[in-house]
Amino acid sequence: MDRPRGLPDRKLYKGVNVSSFFDEASYLAFCVHEFRPDDVLALTYPKCGTTYLQKLLYLVTRVDATGDIPTLDADKDAAVAYGQLYPEWLHRDETGHPPFPSFTLDDILHQASPRIFSSHLRADLLPPPVGRVLIMLRNPKDVYVSLHCMQNKLHTVPWCTTTDNVGSLDRFLPGANCDAIYGDYFGYMRHLQAYVNAYPSHCLVLYYEAFLSDFDAQLEVLAAFLGLAKLTPAKRQAVAAQASFRAMQAAHANSMRAMLFRKGECGDWKHYVDVATAQGRSPSAAQWARFDAELAALTDVPIAQPLWQWMH
Repeated sequence: MDRPRGLPDRKLYKGVNVSSFFDEASYLAFCVHEFRPDDVLALTYPKCGTTYLQKLLYLVTRVDATGDIPTLDADKDAAVAYGQLYPEWLHRDETGHPPFPSFTLDDILHQASPRIFSSHLRADLLPPPVGRVLIMLRNPKDVYVSLHCMQNKLHTVPWCTTTDNVGSLDRFLPGANCDAIYGDYFGYMRHLQAYVNAYPSHCLVLYYEAFLSDFDAQLEVLAAFLGLAKLTPAKRQAVAAQASFRAMQAAHANSMRAMLFRKGECGDWKHYVDVATAQGRSPSAAQWARFDAELAALTDVPIAQPLWQWMH
């Protein structure tokens, strides 16, 4: 099955599609480097709030009580201030490699403490945690719509499979035609659950939609897990303002990261039930029901159960 133009090619590592962006040497170097107790890993499936979680972590660990970011470690923090940079997609000591041509693995390894790492790695490919791991999940229907729309900024991909092309729906859901990076989202959550079960004191599972509905409460949960002091009103306001969807979208409007931002909403999938679009007809109600069936099969995955409240 050919990948649509503009998307990274398939590349298998230990049977997992890690994409052609994956650099094995950097991945292995990251896994064996000396982690610290105050390290923070943001772990997400693509389009589950990756940019948002990384921004929240950067701000909540850097903004001071007055709402400002001290410039003391600005040089060391250039990479993490830029946004999420995946260790497995960087190169060790040279720039110029897509998708992050301006940074190297060493740039994120040598950032100021607490170091913030971001990754889409499937949990069974991760080293045992030393610091804290924050996982963000999102309604799989919105994950799919967001991923479909981002892919179509690069190359036209139909929603549903035609005689000529495998649609994004079949590429996303479990099955013979699934070619999603790091596998299908439902299988990805199974691996996350195993990781959380193995290292419960190191992991916190967050939900993208919960932040949209009660930001202050969720931010307090995040800060407490990181062992930070109670947030001052000034710090909370600064984090909320800079991590808002509009603020992040505006900050990256003239960069390659602009393609990462679309709506940032909850329930956007409802606008794409059997409607005509530039990529053909969107999934029917029966096809959307496949998401419910896949989630229903995860009865032994407790971290997936809260997602039901945003599925309809």
